[in-house]
Amino acid sequence: MNNSDKDNNHKIISLGQIDIDPSKFNAEPDLDALPLLATQNLVLFPGVTIPISLVRISSQFTAQYALDSKNPIGIVCQRNPEDDAPTIESLYDYGTIADVIKIFDLPDGGHTAIIRARDKFHILDSAENNTAGGNALAAKVEIVKDVKPRRNDKDFVAVVQAIKNLTLRLLKDMDGMQEFFLNVQNFPDPIGLVNMICTQSPFPTDQKMALLLEDNVKERAKELLAQLTRQEQMLLVAEEIQSSARQSFDQQQRHAFLQQQMEAIRQELYGDNDDDLTAFRRKADEIDFPANVAAVFDKELDKLGRLNPQSPDYSVQYSYIETLLELPWNKYSDLNTDLNLAKDILDADHYGLPKVKERILEQIAVLLNNPEGKAPILCLVGPPGVGKTSLGQSVARSLGRKYQRVSLGGLHDEAEIRGHRRTYIGAMPGRIIDAVKRAGTSNPVLLLDEIDKIGSDFKGDPSAALLEVLDPEQNCRFHDNYVDIDYDLSKVLFIATANTLTTLSQPLLDRMEIIDLSGYLLEEKIEIANRHIIPRLLKEFKLKKSQLSFTPEAIAHIIENYTSESGVRQLEKQISKIIRKIVLALMLKEKYPHKIQPK
Repeated sequence: MNNSDKDNNHKIISLGQIDIDPSKFNAEPDLDALPLLATQNLVLFPGVTIPISLVRISSQFTAQYALDSKNPIGIVCQRNPEDDAPTIESLYDYGTIADVIKIFDLPDGGHTAIIRARDKFHILDSAENNTAGGNALAAKVEIVKDVKPRRNDKDFVAVVQAIKNLTLRLLKDMDGMQEFFLNVQNFPDPIGLVNMICTQSPFPTDQKMALLLEDNVKERAKELLAQLTRQEQMLLVAEEIQSSARQSFDQQQRHAFLQQQMEAIRQELYGDNDDDLTAFRRKADEIDFPANVAAVFDKELDKLGRLNPQSPDYSVQYSYIETLLELPWNKYSDLNTDLNLAKDILDADHYGLPKVKERILEQIAVLLNNPEGKAPILCLVGPPGVGKTSLGQSVARSLGRKYQRVSLGGLHDEAEIRGHRRTYIGAMPGRIIDAVKRAGTSNPVLLLDEIDKIGSDFKGDPSAALLEVLDPEQNCRFHDNYVDIDYDLSKVLFIATANTLTTLSQPLLDRMEIIDLSGYLLEEKIEIANRHIIPRLLKEFKLKKSQLSFTPEAIAHIIENYTSESGVRQLEKQISKIIRKIVLALMLKEKYPHKIQPK
């Protein structure tokens, strides 16, 4: 395809088998009412001759008018290519004046027009009248002349040569672009070459319009070179990715073939004996699986045997089968049946709290009287330091059950409770099932610590997931997304701890037995310090009772002047601070006896 010589109106220009005489298409455009032909993706540049398809009836009417009257029309790209009835407002503000050279009727009933672009124009407003008539668009426009470089501008010649070479490299390996390749290779006019490549390049419409708006042809050429360079880099990156993918695929095929050969050799030498599958089956024979779990286990183990050990799915399936084997299916701890022993353990571990202990002993008595009954859900509510967590440990000891703590403070992801689905490497069961697995029995005591600190965000609401866990009517069929089999949590004794009930939802509160721990009196704190805190700290700092003792008055002085709390956490810190100073003094006295004078 050759563009016309814009300066010579008597030269006949050849477009394939079409002869174009520019002298027949030199009518002045009607700038007050220029008929417009809207294109969907084509941005036409000055001096370019190109065929366009006439799909819309209005486009056919406008093109036929231009051909019959020999009057030029405006070619403008519409902003939304999906718009079938564009208006002046839906077009870009700039377009190109063009002549319709010829219209072809295609065998399929379509129409194609050969158009030759002239100058660029700017749309000022809608036209009051339409010389083309019909439903054709018309606008009031003004001509915008391009600033052309000087004939001896070496920089422009170098930029155009770089554009030409780069375009030929990009077109070389493209199918169906041979004609465009020859046009670029043989185009004589540098300015026309720049405009033709701008028209034909597969850039987004916004980028092409930015090139059209540039009035300086030299700057337009530089920007075109930059865009073509980016296009080349993108193609190079795409080729590298495809090459890497092909190499990776070939490598995988090679590994798969070698793996098959190695498996065949191993079976020939040692028989069809998979060590992992054999170990899993031997371990499964020792577990009292429920019937539905045994069926799922056999199915998943057979699936593992069909997987390639080198594939990522193998590790996911391997971890899942290990989890099924590690869960304590139908495995329960032997419970303590002596209520007096349970009372002695609570009294030994905690001083005071008579009403709280009585309430806990009532629940323990119910469990001891009917071990097969549903375990209650206890919630210990109180300020920090009153012994909520240690009470949970004491309850586990008094019942003879295993104990596990599940920290819920700051939890936001619902999957932490219900587990992750086995769709990716790194999936794992939720914290509830994980705690049961760590306990090793199906009837442990699980302490849900800081249940009032649970949050919620776009990942879900963990407190809503806890509704199933803490409902004795539902948790016998708790469904973890990772295990994907219902697990019986009805024998688990859940003990929740919270500092306040204001942040808990009402449905969650309805499922729990609330036990309030308000705090300790002064006399109780003194006894707790003497019975529990001071002996524990002396053991921690390796001191003997003969080296340090606290009078009740001293402890009371610490409580009244250095702590202000319901619990004993700050009291323990203050006593620990005093003991540290005593240890330092004893160490200094031992090393420098002349510097320490006894009081």
